[in-house]
Amino acid sequence: MLSKRQNVKLQILREDHEYVSQFINEFLEKDRSFIKEMYIDMYNELTPNFIHQGVEHVHFGDYLRTSLDCSLIPSSVKRLNIEKCYNFDFILTPTTLHNTLVELNLFKAKEPFPPGLLPKSLTKFTIKSYDHTLVNGVLPCALKYLGMNNLKNCEPNFKFPDSIQTLSTMCSVVMDHIPQNVKNLLLKGDVCISRPLPKTLSTMEYSVFSTSYDFTNWLFNTQLTSLSLSITNCYPIDIKQGMFPESLLQLSIHQFRGNIKANGLPSSLRELDLSFHMDQKEIKSLYLPNSLKKLRLNFSFKIHFKNSLVLPDNLKDLEIESDNLDLLKGCSFPASLEKLKVPYKILPKKITMPNLLSVKYYIEPNTILKKPIFQHP
Repeated sequence: MLSKRQNVKLQILREDHEYVSQFINEFLEKDRSFIKEMYIDMYNELTPNFIHQGVEHVHFGDYLRTSLDCSLIPSSVKRLNIEKCYNFDFILTPTTLHNTLVELNLFKAKEPFPPGLLPKSLTKFTIKSYDHTLVNGVLPCALKYLGMNNLKNCEPNFKFPDSIQTLSTMCSVVMDHIPQNVKNLLLKGDVCISRPLPKTLSTMEYSVFSTSYDFTNWLFNTQLTSLSLSITNCYPIDIKQGMFPESLLQLSIHQFRGNIKANGLPSSLRELDLSFHMDQKEIKSLYLPNSLKKLRLNFSFKIHFKNSLVLPDNLKDLEIESDNLDLLKGCSFPASLEKLKVPYKILPKKITMPNLLSVKYYIEPNTILKKPIFQHP
């Protein structure tokens, strides 16, 4: 028996179709005040009092056959998610949503949104596709998070609210009007950056599909502290001095193919996550700044170092993923190292690390463990 003091999440799935009608009739007669979150994915139409006052989060699955209005969604709901309902025609009217809604997630909009009808209380709004012209006054002034993957166009002199601090998109139209107070930027597609990024920007995630142009030229005037790059083609890139801002503290690069030249990474860097492209066969240079405290490296099994891997002097946390048995030959572990996570089979015979506090091995089945490989100086 559930206690009424518990905050319960209720899930109603379309797989229960033959029992849903009976369940709904019984459900409406019960005390539901302890249910704070509802996940609904069923073919049946919903009655106005199905979602009771007191529910705070409503998430719809693939199917929604009932029109949305204030009689279906009570004023207690703070978060409403219908982004999976790709066949649902969302129409915004004065009676669609309460002004108490804080978060709204949509897949698409059948008609353009009239200015002033989205709840003024909204702080987070995401929509997969807005195939209309976006005009001033549509987005509420208190909005802090905006996710808009696709946008048809904007009216002349359009301006996003200055309150937006996080922007997620895969659309050049949105980027052409990027708010100048944005702190966090998530670019999920092959978006060409054609204008300077806001100087307020501190974190950024970007998927680079084409490196035929200098994809770092938009970094110069930023104060980025965290940057994540995914490079999805096979063109080699050599990281050289000046490509990244000196404010950078965290850097993550996936599917990287190329080399890191001397002073290519800023001396401010504290954390680096570097995954090499599976087709890269040789690394000619991999210069890592001594400022690094945490390092994660992912190499293919066939990669070859022209010179031995040199680890930063002040490194405290190291993780390596690779099947290359020669990877650590000639490599010295810094005395500062406290955490180590590596495949057991690539370790040298003996390692001296006096400050090591944590060790994790990747051990394959049927591996014969050798004598203790750690020794104290």
